[in-house]
Amino acid sequence: MTEILEQEHAEATQLEPEDKLYQYSHFLKEFTQKLQDISPEFQDMPLPEFQDVPPEFQDVPPEFQDVSPEFQDVSPEFQDVSPEFQDVSPEFQHVSPKGKKTLQCLVCLKVFLKKSQLILHSRIHTGEKPYQCPECERSFSEKSSLTTHRRIHTGEKPYRCLECLKEFLHKFSLVRHMKIHTGEKPYQCSVCFKDFSQKSCLGKHMRIHTGEKLHRCSECPKDFHQKSDLVNHMRIHSDEKPFQCSECLKEFSYKASLAQHMIIHTGKKPYQCSVCFHNFHFKSKLVKHLRTHTGEKPYQCLECLKEFSQKGSLTRHVKIHTGLKPYQCSECPKEFSQKYDLTKHMRIHTGENYYHCTVCLKDFDRKSRFISHKKSHKGNKPYNCSDCVNEFTDKCNLLKNMRIHKS
Repeated sequence: MTEILEQEHAEATQLEPEDKLYQYSHFLKEFTQKLQDISPEFQDMPLPEFQDVPPEFQDVPPEFQDVSPEFQDVSPEFQDVSPEFQDVSPEFQHVSPKGKKTLQCLVCLKVFLKKSQLILHSRIHTGEKPYQCPECERSFSEKSSLTTHRRIHTGEKPYRCLECLKEFLHKFSLVRHMKIHTGEKPYQCSVCFKDFSQKSCLGKHMRIHTGEKLHRCSECPKDFHQKSDLVNHMRIHSDEKPFQCSECLKEFSYKASLAQHMIIHTGKKPYQCSVCFHNFHFKSKLVKHLRTHTGEKPYQCLECLKEFSQKGSLTRHVKIHTGLKPYQCSECPKEFSQKYDLTKHMRIHTGENYYHCTVCLKDFDRKSRFISHKKSHKGNKPYNCSDCVNEFTDKCNLLKNMRIHKS
């Protein structure tokens, strides 16, 4: 070991003064590395040479000359570790099968190669969270977790998709998003063979087959497969509508409902009926409209077997059998099974008319009557009587005419 020191000392004296700082740092690093290759009995030998700087290095800046004694045997990356963690007790030390010294957690017996890894891991058991957010005072066990968390307050999204330029807060969110562009769906349902891009989505999907509904509403006995569905459902009871249209200020309970509504303001009606060429904003509206031509009624009441073209009509009809009328008028004792029916009824008391004809200035309290009235100005009479030559603007008047022939 003396020969090593003399060799390094001789090489250092031959350098120019401006290179001595680099050489001194290099000398410490190389000497530490060579000590690790020496036999174990020399590894714990004290190193007085590090405490007294040789004369040829006296021009090194002061902050590099004096090495604090308690950090002399600690690797540079661990010099900021609290003193109580610097000396690892023998019971933590563990020797791997390859003869390499490792450190072992006494609680769960997990083995680590570095002291810093053991320190971070020990916080899982102790619950220590030394890093606190100055914005919301939330604490974290690792500094990297705090750095990621602070992006929520700053709005920083450092991970960007190169395909669509969408930005993300976390790297794993970007990795997950990229599967949309690649079309990769590595997770398959063993029951219906449907593919999914994420394992969590497959897990949620499997509840459909098992019938498992873990999330129950506290207001009514309805259960849900997913927590997000329960959160959306609770807005029915609270009447919360957090999503507002920036154009007309109309409020919605669901984000998807707002997105659909915004299409109305664009004026676009990309879905056209192939029979009557009527255009619609949404595909779902077109599907419902086509049933008026085909006569399809896929929804059937289990009590009276009556069929309906729309699911909402069936839901309203079922309440006839239950007799439940939870909506009561505050002006009169009349009760209703639907909130919508109560709203229409209240217009009788308030005298309010929502629909106004700009041609003849006539007002209407119901949309269906208003639509039928507008057809009279256009001269459009699509409902023809099969028994006479009369034509009508709406189906209601046609049915009245049909009763005359039957009587």
